[in-house]
Amino acid sequence: MLFREIRGNEALKQQLATMCDENRTGHAILFSEAGEYGAVAHAVALAQYLSCQQRHHGQACGTCPNCQKFNKLIHPDLHFIFPVNAVSKSGSRPLSQSFIGPWRELMLNNPYFSEETLSKHLGLEEKSGTISVHEAKEIISKMSIRSYEGGNKYAIIWLPERMTAEAANKLLKIIEEPYPNTYFFLITHAPERVISTIVSRCLRIDVGPIPPAAQRNEDASEWQEPALALLRHAANRDLVSLLQTGERLWEFGREKQKYFCLYLEDCLRNLLFLSENIPLGTGLTPETEQQLRQIAPRFSRESIEKAFSATDHARTLLESNVNAKSVFAVLCNFLYNSVNL
Repeated sequence: MLFREIRGNEALKQQLATMCDENRTGHAILFSEAGEYGAVAHAVALAQYLSCQQRHHGQACGTCPNCQKFNKLIHPDLHFIFPVNAVSKSGSRPLSQSFIGPWRELMLNNPYFSEETLSKHLGLEEKSGTISVHEAKEIISKMSIRSYEGGNKYAIIWLPERMTAEAANKLLKIIEEPYPNTYFFLITHAPERVISTIVSRCLRIDVGPIPPAAQRNEDASEWQEPALALLRHAANRDLVSLLQTGERLWEFGREKQKYFCLYLEDCLRNLLFLSENIPLGTGLTPETEQQLRQIAPRFSRESIEKAFSATDHARTLLESNVNAKSVFAVLCNFLYNSVNL
């Protein structure tokens, strides 16, 4: 995973590269994020940059033997630890290694994910995961042996706040007195819940949100289909299809749900332009414009303004961590009732 592949946070990526170039990379770093901002992607990119044999201008080369392994997340000295629970395939003592295939798949497809998304992808049967003392013993064992590639070893711990007390105390010892050429990169969504003795021994780096404009521009195709589907089903008075589309939005992580609302607001703004015979904004594909023109006659100016307010309110509720199912169910019902009869 390369720095240039990560959305936003340009200053932070440069800071991490400079830190490596000047040999100032601490052996333990706590990446703190308040949402799905890609902190784990930054941690992997930092590890790849440190291991790259031909890095230059703040970027790993992406082609050397080490980079080729990192690109697939299969480097033998790169270890991932994340909350899991006991399901059939993990046995009575669940370890992250039992789920490494689905973890890699999710990381490579979308490193901006929530714990809810990860649990669903791993098939954890809606049970809360933890990082157990058995996991701690496993990673200590891996970090204590000789590097497979003769270089650095990395432990990337996602959500250390989910460690049991016994696991946290076990890991604390190796973080306090690390083996040579070992790095611990921790990614937390709740730093106040990570035991203070671990936090005090880490360099803390805060990962900020992805700028909305960058997120919306990159993912317009991702938001376009469900947003137009919501409006189209509302215009056709098809409540069943409308609610089914709303259910698909539950699968998005919290941050994606908020950006979806921003995109839906853009669509409603364009519907308002059409109702007032105002030229549409730039950036629309011909197909999108055609669909909006077909939908527009079914919405009045007043209903569009109310739908816009309802969508903005939905985004506010999501930012307050209100249940997404309830938020989108209410929004779908509002859109259904906004159509001109």
